[in-house]
Amino acid sequence: MTKRGTKKTPWRTLFSLLLALCVCFSSFGFGVMAAEDDYYDEDYDEDEDYDDWQSPWDGMEGIILSEEELVIPVGETDELFVYYDNEDEDEYEGKVTWESDEPSIASVNKNGTVTAKKAGDACITATVVIEGEEYEAYCDIVVADVKLEKKNITLIEGQSLVLNIKSRYPEDDKVDDWDIDKGERSVKLSKKANKSVIVTAKKAGSAKISVFMDSGAEASCTITVKKAVTSTSLAFPKKNIEMAKGSKVILSVTRKPKKANDIIFWSSSRKKVATVDAKGEVTAKGKGKTVITAKTAKGKKATCTITVKAPEKLTLKSASANLKVGSSTSIKVRSGAKNGLSYKSNNPKVAVVNRKGKVTALKPGVAKITVTAKSGSKATFTVKVKK
Repeated sequence: MTKRGTKKTPWRTLFSLLLALCVCFSSFGFGVMAAEDDYYDEDYDEDEDYDDWQSPWDGMEGIILSEEELVIPVGETDELFVYYDNEDEDEYEGKVTWESDEPSIASVNKNGTVTAKKAGDACITATVVIEGEEYEAYCDIVVADVKLEKKNITLIEGQSLVLNIKSRYPEDDKVDDWDIDKGERSVKLSKKANKSVIVTAKKAGSAKISVFMDSGAEASCTITVKKAVTSTSLAFPKKNIEMAKGSKVILSVTRKPKKANDIIFWSSSRKKVATVDAKGEVTAKGKGKTVITAKTAKGKKATCTITVKAPEKLTLKSASANLKVGSSTSIKVRSGAKNGLSYKSNNPKVAVVNRKGKVTALKPGVAKITVTAKSGSKATFTVKVKK
């Protein structure tokens, strides 16, 4: 008999309870594992995004230089640096081999310092080896330069001249400024241009004129200004001169005192007849008469009358010649100027002529030699060449 108040649990009920407990523990364990997996996944993602653990050449495509092109004035230097060609462009700190393809124009040392030596173009190459792979990067160098027509000039107080640029590189380089580096009391500058500047002497002393280019190139000229000694009188040795049209003559003027050096200003009363430049050189232009005047700033002056005549006709003793290949002849003048003649062949493959008028036959054909006098008179000599 079963005691009252006590009840035995059947075995089927016990089995059900055990099964429920197992399921419960299994779910708990799976949840813990899942949580651990989630934890490690997050930690792993953080490591993946942390760039400092990567090497500089991860994702690198090569190397680059700090500059791809450089313009450097002659005598100056600039420095190049190597960087990884990656997203951050980290600086490369390993060994670099530097080389210039034109070291006489631009040289480079082991530290990447480029020295500009003379006007021109050069290419600098940087070579590095990373994990057994060789990489190169390049920089094109333009060495800029500018030169003035003269480095030293002497002027008299009141005198002016045009100071020109003799050469520049690159050719499209433009003038940034003309300036007086020192001696502003001695000279002044006017009409500053891309090719020249006018310099006027003000007071005895010295000055330094410089031109500065857009490229950074610069050049200088030293100006020495001498004190003017005033002329008390001027005179021409000849007061009347005859000239042939096309000819030239330099007029000389006598001064008192002999040490006088003040500026003389020249002029022509009829420029169609003859012109005169700042040095007193007269050029005969056309028939007629003109008066050439030499005058100082203080008003002292002298005059000379120039009469221009038609040039004397130039005639030859013989106007033609028949020559065989290899033979020669000389052109001779019958009348007109016999000195200062020039000669030119219109067919130098057939016959050539030297500065003394000697004609040499080269191959069959016809050539015409033009003879020109200083006065402008011309004559023609015809050469027929046969085998």
